[in-house]
Amino acid sequence: MTRVVTDGAADLPEELAARLAIEVVRGPVRFGERRWEGQQTDFWAALRRGERLPATEAPSVEQLAGAYDADGPVLALHVSRELSRTLANAEAAALASTREVHVIDTRSLSVGTALVAVAAGEAVASGVDWERLQRLASGWVDAVHVHAVIDDADLLVRGGRAGLVAAKVSKHARRHVVAVKGHVIPIRQVRNRGEAIREMIAHVREHATDGVTRWAVGHGDADDVGDLVGRLAAVFGCDPAFVTLLGAPVGSHLGPGAVAVAFFSHN
Repeated sequence: MTRVVTDGAADLPEELAARLAIEVVRGPVRFGERRWEGQQTDFWAALRRGERLPATEAPSVEQLAGAYDADGPVLALHVSRELSRTLANAEAAALASTREVHVIDTRSLSVGTALVAVAAGEAVASGVDWERLQRLASGWVDAVHVHAVIDDADLLVRGGRAGLVAAKVSKHARRHVVAVKGHVIPIRQVRNRGEAIREMIAHVREHATDGVTRWAVGHGDADDVGDLVGRLAAVFGCDPAFVTLLGAPVGSHLGPGAVAVAFFSHN
């Protein structure tokens, strides 16, 4: 039977991954010298305490090879090559595997990659054959959009990755509205959260004019996520496939209060 594999930077709820038999391969997370292992809620509590800057690593070639090495062909759906070493490691693992492994760059991140994985898991469960599954996955990659608000760029600045969102991060407008399509696309820096959310929703509307087939939200322990989900449901005309906390690989960079929305567009 075909298996679907993704990585920890795809923010896929554990219960959904288990239900659809999607294997999630996670790289190590550290706070200082201490390797962190625990629940997402514990991670966000530690991050808010600000004791140490978290550091994450992509899943290793060995980890991915272990995930691929089982019966049946493997559809390996991983976060964008431009944002992580995971895809390069996945390709190396696939080359060394004796199994049939088809590696796909989702050109996305977080709940965007997760939506692609969920669609693939559902297709496998419904009996879609291997060749058609690969074609469908390529279409989902083209259809997925991700928009996000980074509530405070401090973790990006401290981690030396501020260049992902802006040539220069303003001290007075540290909230960033971005999109992801292969790489991070900076949209705007703003002063307050309300303005950032409005800007993100406006850009979501532009890419969802012909409707969406499914959508999801990931957030960095954001207090206002319920309100955001309600506003997005009004835009999309349906409820989300899931709402989840961002995991450590993405949360370590986007920080507390961040929100990301992903959706499959018809256009």
